[in-house]
Amino acid sequence: MNRFLSKDFLSGVMFIAFGVGALYLGRHLAVGTTVRMGPGWVPHALAYIMLLLGAIISGTALLTVGDQAEAPKWKPITMVTIGLVAFALLLETSTVWPVTGMIPALIALILLASLGGDEFKIIEVVANIVVLTVLALAVFWVGLRMNIGILYIGSTDVGSIVLEPVRSAIYDVFGLIGSAFDYVRSLVDSLFQARVGVR
Repeated sequence: MNRFLSKDFLSGVMFIAFGVGALYLGRHLAVGTTVRMGPGWVPHALAYIMLLLGAIISGTALLTVGDQAEAPKWKPITMVTIGLVAFALLLETSTVWPVTGMIPALIALILLASLGGDEFKIIEVVANIVVLTVLALAVFWVGLRMNIGILYIGSTDVGSIVLEPVRSAIYDVFGLIGSAFDYVRSLVDSLFQARVGVR
């Protein structure tokens, strides 16, 4: 068995390649000192750690017998790549696509990436689309308040128009919860002050 084709050896080589690439790309950044770190200090430190880990993993793989690396599976790689390209194209408004925005981009990404798997069950894919779309909207559009188009039909963001009252209601609910916490905290503070004053 060729130890140079083992999974561990190849993963160590990958770490070394990333470390060398990081050092090459960060070569123009000033490293500075430990006390006065420059912008290149952390990238260089991480690159050296990756080089060290890669050397340890590769060296260990040469001394022990490990599993052989499998041939790459091109269908998942291709479908996930196509899904990411579709996501990027559909996320921004365009004159080429009639429907764009976060919802169509997520639907395309999840659907195309799911086609790369060995099994394709439509119920699971639809459930993934619904759950991940709701989570993405909750995190990026509601939580982080990012200005992302939700569902553009032509040049109109229909999704934002429809969902804006929902986002406002969520902010109002959280405002009420925050006010309730402030009231409870002030009540506890006043009770604590009164108790300390009695002593």
